[in-house]
Amino acid sequence: HNALGYPDVEMCEGILFVNRDEWGARPPKAVNSINIHGGVSYVFFYHTEGGECFCKENCAQITRMWQRVHQDCQGWDDISYSFIIGGEGMVFEGRGWGHIGAHTVGYNDKSLSFAFVGNYSRKVPSEPMLQAAKD
Repeated sequence: HNALGYPDVEMCEGILFVNRDEWGARPPKAVNSINIHGGVSYVFFYHTEGGECFCKENCAQITRMWQRVHQDCQGWDDISYSFIIGGEGMVFEGRGWGHIGAHTVGYNDKSLSFAFVGNYSRKVPSEPMLQAAKD
């Protein structure tokens, strides 16, 4: 657990975790905290609808692009998702633990969200991606 008492994802066995510094995140415009120590009521899963990624550099580039869209075009404080899951099951820290997302109106303050990089309207995410979401 980190200093705030939230799970230290970087230490979770089997998870290929990429923190915000590693993917080159911009600073958030504002940070709104959420207490998830008792758990959350909801977990939402999304897909980015664009291309897939299979290496850290490409997944980081796509994650930066979504952060720019969410901040510059949507006017949100940060990338909307709590975590982003790229190919091979890499988990990129979005807003992370303990921060309110901007993904589901009316539920942001009682949920976490995960976005799978790619379009999964006609197929399911890869097994490593699904396993990372479960873990």
